Amino acid sequence: MPEAVLYYRRYAMNRRILAAAVSAMLVITAFPAVPLSAFADFENTHINTGDQREDIVAVAETQIGYHEDPEGETPYNHFIGALQGSPADGYGYAWCHSFVSWCAYQAGISRDIVPRVPGTYTGSDFFRLRGRWENAAAYGGSYVPQKGDVIYFSNDHEISRPSHVGIVTGCYDGIVYTIEGNSADEVRAKEYALTDEYIIGYGVPEYDSIPDEVTVPVCDENIPPVTDGIYIIENCGTMKELNYAYGWKTGGGYYPMIAADADGSPEQLFIISSPDGGAYRLASGYDSSISVNVWAETEADIRVGCDITGFKTEDNNTQKFRLLPVGDGEYVITSAVEESLVFGLAERNGYTHVVLQRYRKDNIDQRWRLIPQDTEPPTETTEPVTESAAMRIVPEEITMRPGDRCEALIPGQTGECVRWTSSNTKSATVKDGVITAIAAGEAEIYAVCGDRTSKCRVIVEDMGSSKATVKGDANCDGKVNVSDAVAVMQYISNQTKYPLIGPALENADCDGVAGISGNDAITIQKFDAGILGI
Repeated sequence: MPEAVLYYRRYAMNRRILAAAVSAMLVITAFPAVPLSAFADFENTHINTGDQREDIVAVAETQIGYHEDPEGETPYNHFIGALQGSPADGYGYAWCHSFVSWCAYQAGISRDIVPRVPGTYTGSDFFRLRGRWENAAAYGGSYVPQKGDVIYFSNDHEISRPSHVGIVTGCYDGIVYTIEGNSADEVRAKEYALTDEYIIGYGVPEYDSIPDEVTVPVCDENIPPVTDGIYIIENCGTMKELNYAYGWKTGGGYYPMIAADADGSPEQLFIISSPDGGAYRLASGYDSSISVNVWAETEADIRVGCDITGFKTEDNNTQKFRLLPVGDGEYVITSAVEESLVFGLAERNGYTHVVLQRYRKDNIDQRWRLIPQDTEPPTETTEPVTESAAMRIVPEEITMRPGDRCEALIPGQTGECVRWTSSNTKSATVKDGVITAIAAGEAEIYAVCGDRTSKCRVIVEDMGSSKATVKGDANCDGKVNVSDAVAVMQYISNQTKYPLIGPALENADCDGVAGISGNDAITIQKFDAGILGI
């Protein structure tokens, strides 16, 4: 019997119960925690090419030699999330499938192609249910695995009992080569005979095809150029709007551009102008000194997959783009430096980031609608010229409860030219100056008239909340951490088996929207990571 099989038989006996629990269809929405210090020497240094089979293997190769810490904790499990009852505060479970999921994420591969799951049962079922499963040779299959396939193993030599997983790096002369996480607690490169009974089958991801040659969008020249003005930029695939994440500042002064649900906030307004009659500049409607920018210090830094950001306006090509009409009122936004690189979307850190990608004609997430707006956007830099020109909302701060309505007034101002918006429609909405409290949280209410703007703060208190309530503490242990996110996801999957009763149910509803949903679990994970407060 091959040495690898003997090892995994011994190793699995120690983790059989935990592996079964991990595989019990419990999947947490991924939100990466702060990387472990031990991981610093194994940072993913691969730059994605767009060939997903090549990229997932190249990412895995950067991790060869990584060893879990003494508690069994790894950054790959931190990516998936904590599992209740596992060692190391929930992160010490078997991590072979977490490693595969992490590599796919780093390679820019969506969860619809390679699942984001911790368990081998759930992972193999993902491929079986989609008709993307091939039996191994020892179990009647004739499939020859390809680079980038997901290979599943069974310590029990039973096709219905997967216990380990890896990534195929190649197959030559009857030998399949792999990279596997959690192989003797490490990331290792290994090899097996195709007929080895330890191999039960292969998940064959439906990877995006790579074009034979780099293409550029074909512009419909019968459509006139975009006129200068204020626009909402809506993604045609997700229907989300380009959002300037003001206040979410990263190193170097960049503000990541994300795509978010429409909420009427000024962060979703953009000033489009064409200073040279060809390339366009996209400035923030919230602060016109900030311009959309390719994440790069120089043109040479531009690469496929880099972030689109907001940055201080400068006269350089990283802040110039072309808006190419492609029909049906849709546009492709390309870099002025290289028109084969376009605005697309990628899921990162729990958000939908706007990134630079190779153009693909069939990718609807690379197409955008430009929705013109007929009023000036708010700006924090607007100062009244004289006292008579000042505009202010009365009251300047309002405390409300869900269901309350309050009319905001602007003394001396008629309502005909005023445009009202809310920064957080999940907590409070506004129409014609009437504010309606929706759910616990805070919102800024903006009023804009010409070149003048004003805002007021709305605080929506939770109805019936008490001092004993700890928002997010779904398991009522007095703390808010990822184990509470697990309790929420368990409740969503099976309310009879995993009930939340009384204070636990009240605590779990923490995202500012009434009702328990996956977003509550995400909110808890963000709180645990220090991203926001509850």
